[in-house]
Amino acid sequence: MGGVVIRHSNFGGMAGDAFFATVLDPQVMWLGRGMFAYFQTDQWLHGALDELRIWDRPLSAAEIAQHYFDVTGGAGVQVSVQSPPDCGSLVAGTALPWTNPAAPPRLTLPPAPTTVHVEIIGHGGNLGYDDELQALLDADPPGGYQYLVTNRSILGEELWRWVTPGEAGYQAVEDILNNLQGPTIVLALVTNEAAFPAAVPGLADPNYARFASECGQLADHLRNGGAGVDAVWFSAHRMKPQNLMPCWYENLAMAEVMAQAAAAGRDFLRVGPEQHQLHWCAYPEAYGNDFAHTSALGDQLMADAWFGILKKELSGSFELDADPLVAGAGGGVWVAGAAPGAMTWLAFSPSGLGSFNVAALGVELDLSSPSPLGQAKPAGPAGDVQWSFTVPLPAAGRRFWAQALQAGAKSNVVERLVR
Repeated sequence: MGGVVIRHSNFGGMAGDAFFATVLDPQVMWLGRGMFAYFQTDQWLHGALDELRIWDRPLSAAEIAQHYFDVTGGAGVQVSVQSPPDCGSLVAGTALPWTNPAAPPRLTLPPAPTTVHVEIIGHGGNLGYDDELQALLDADPPGGYQYLVTNRSILGEELWRWVTPGEAGYQAVEDILNNLQGPTIVLALVTNEAAFPAAVPGLADPNYARFASECGQLADHLRNGGAGVDAVWFSAHRMKPQNLMPCWYENLAMAEVMAQAAAAGRDFLRVGPEQHQLHWCAYPEAYGNDFAHTSALGDQLMADAWFGILKKELSGSFELDADPLVAGAGGGVWVAGAAPGAMTWLAFSPSGLGSFNVAALGVELDLSSPSPLGQAKPAGPAGDVQWSFTVPLPAAGRRFWAQALQAGAKSNVVERLVR
């Protein structure tokens, strides 16, 4: 059915309105016959077809994986609780949905004005976004710092080369450590999807376990026992059509990376931005001619995603964030950068944005007809507050907007769709 590389019908946006846009004749479907983008001749399946299923929309990586395990008998395998991405609600700079409990909500650096060195490391997909990120940091510097961005990418080499002595990535880390010139942070988007692709999600798969372990090894090398960099953020692979599932599994493995970080006391290791769904929703425009690396739009998306993380975690501003919400499941909402010790309230609205005056606190909320959610809590010494709750089943399919407030201060607004 079509060319696997270039057809929206294989890897389209989840909105689905381009599903048959590049299919020459939507009235005819060939099974076992197609054309590969780089060889303009018919390609035939040499084998048998079984368990044929047809959908009227593109499937997410998580759905594909779950169907695979359901059919092949992966008993008890739960690939992911997430649904296909709602592209309209994705925001560049949203963190991956896992945290390192050992890491503080905000990174403490010397007071501004100070130059913060930003080192980009990882695979070849990182090659293009350093200039875009530098421009964003120059225009709106988080925390009032000056920033100097350096790209240490080693032309597509994989995570294992960053942790193996003698390899180019390992030497690049040594170069960073030998030339520290002040506060230094690392933005890492790493993968083993070509050399050691994970076959299933979970530590029982040796390549999945290897990926999680090597992320920790790389972080420890960069930290150098406290004498190295100040912090390391990890992100995971963008959607990659040619190796779809191993890249998705590495996204899921970030949960294990953060759990291992907490167990090992790696308080300097932090979760980076979600990239997989963000780029999927911009496919194919965000991809180069090889449908693997980034186009100019993809470079800008990566820069926007990393800038959003740095803006929240280095600015010290009053920020609200929330878990993805699933009906019937637990969820959390948290504040960082609030006034330490001050009482903090959480307001929510099912109606959207608007204006609502809270005269007693001297705050004008940006919500329409808000209601309080949970009890007011004092912010901790680092300005953090968290609320946990169970999402009611009838909330499925509804959107909610939330905002936190203190006397004379309010956070950003967070919007979430309940799955």
